[in-house]
Amino acid sequence: MNTIFIELLNKKYNNQFVIETNENNSFIRFPAKCADFGDICIYEDEPGGYIVEVGNFTHGHYDLYEGTEDEMTKEAAEDIIDFLEKLFSDSVICYGSHKGGGGWYLKEDDKSENIDWTDLFVWSGLFRKSKNVGG
Repeated sequence: MNTIFIELLNKKYNNQFVIETNENNSFIRFPAKCADFGDICIYEDEPGGYIVEVGNFTHGHYDLYEGTEDEMTKEAAEDIIDFLEKLFSDSVICYGSHKGGGGWYLKEDDKSENIDWTDLFVWSGLFRKSKNVGG
């Protein structure tokens, strides 16, 4: 994991994440506030390219292709911090799962009426139960 990326995240989220290592490489993990939501994990895919796993729901790619490696890393970190600020303030609503149909949207762009087949979650926990019986 790029040290510049870690330093920038540490400025904003000091002592709120851990750096772990799996069989492939190191990654950043923000422990779940709610077990039903799950952890946030950030993987460095390539210089300037990061994958953010959003709990039990989905993932996002943050890829930059212009500038030096340090510039791309800094810009990717800024973009991810912006997303995390929204996520940790419960402004991001997540649904579905990694197995299929998972995603997220901003609370201000309320799409919940179109997503009635699954429970909706924010970082703090359940946002709305599924409207489907037994859902």
